[in-house]
Amino acid sequence: MLKNILTPITTLLIIFSCNTVKQNYSTLSKSEFLVIHTKNENDGQTITLRNNHNKIYTTTISIPNRNWVELKKGNIISMEIKDSIEMNPTLLNSKNIKIISKKYLKENIISSISTTKTSYNLGEVIELEMDTKNFGEEKFTFLPWKTPIENSFTGEFMDIIYDSKKIEYSGIMVKRMPPTKNDYITLKPNESISGKINLLDGYKFNKKGIYSIQFNGVNDKLPASNLILIEIK
Repeated sequence: MLKNILTPITTLLIIFSCNTVKQNYSTLSKSEFLVIHTKNENDGQTITLRNNHNKIYTTTISIPNRNWVELKKGNIISMEIKDSIEMNPTLLNSKNIKIISKKYLKENIISSISTTKTSYNLGEVIELEMDTKNFGEEKFTFLPWKTPIENSFTGEFMDIIYDSKKIEYSGIMVKRMPPTKNDYITLKPNESISGKINLLDGYKFNKKGIYSIQFNGVNDKLPASNLILIEIK
């Protein structure tokens, strides 16, 4: 199965903070994570992490859990993973957290994509959901055109790779008048919005094998999403 289930292992998490998301990811190895958000709780913090494949995880740190250390967005940390709980996002049971660096992360907008499963039959509907969240402390306004937030394809905005080759977009191309203020979406701090599309409406998955999928961030304000893999049987 393509979906990996984390087993109790000791993982070194080293996180580098740079000026842009792409720069951060380019410096991360397979075992590295980036602290992108912290939420204070009654007896600790809930920490949101992101790895080099743009996959998001959370972990809870507190004195009762014996893993307490105050973390801030953009910190470089190392920790051990005892086990995990498969949820959305995956919850990591962590210990021995150490701060390597206390740099500040400037990126506040995260776009994450997911599918309902990782394996599909030829011709089966492939529903993809994208969630965009504002992790910042200020409002964020963007135009959702040519994104899954519209709940349909209105142009090309996904990168689909099969056998090391990009699949050409075969969906509709919508022509529009210049946007008005009513066309924009504003997210308050910690607010998110999501949309769903059927990938078959924009791309042909007519061969068996492994496909990589990513929102390419053609929208001038939204960043590229995480990269996911699916299998067509």
